[in-house]
Amino acid sequence: HVFLAGDPDNPHHLYWSKRFRPESWPAENFAEIGNADDPIMQLAPIAGVLGVFTRATKYRITGNTASGFVHWEALSHRGTRSPKSVTVTDKGVIFVAPDGVWRTNFISPDEKISDKIESLFQGTDADADIEEDPINQDFLDQIPGTYYKNKYYFSYPSGTSEECNRTAVYD
Repeated sequence: HVFLAGDPDNPHHLYWSKRFRPESWPAENFAEIGNADDPIMQLAPIAGVLGVFTRATKYRITGNTASGFVHWEALSHRGTRSPKSVTVTDKGVIFVAPDGVWRTNFISPDEKISDKIESLFQGTDADADIEEDPINQDFLDQIPGTYYKNKYYFSYPSGTSEECNRTAVYD
């Protein structure tokens, strides 16, 4: 199957193609995930599970054509406003949320991996070691991320910047 999201008329719909026929999209092959006020932001396949991120939470999709596809809200109700930050790794799916950088497998509780740079997300001086302007929370949708050689890289708009002007590396 091929799964798609991002329909502007139905931003909370997840669509799938026929099995082994990615060019065929029956009208009935969709599921409503949450509601239109919380659109689907990103899809992430990991270990036989399809993860679906919305702004407010995330879901895992299980099933098949015969039994149907079912969505289950993840144990940790944390979504992302940074769809380009979602990265599938051998350690789970890493993503940026308004309150930090997290790792998930859509089943267990999320694991926060950004404790040492907490002040970037909170806009406080909690970490005396970090003398950087905080992340501009109004432009979280601009944050991209990638995973390379066991390191997660993400760029962010700092201070009043509306574009990414800093890069952080989680090692």
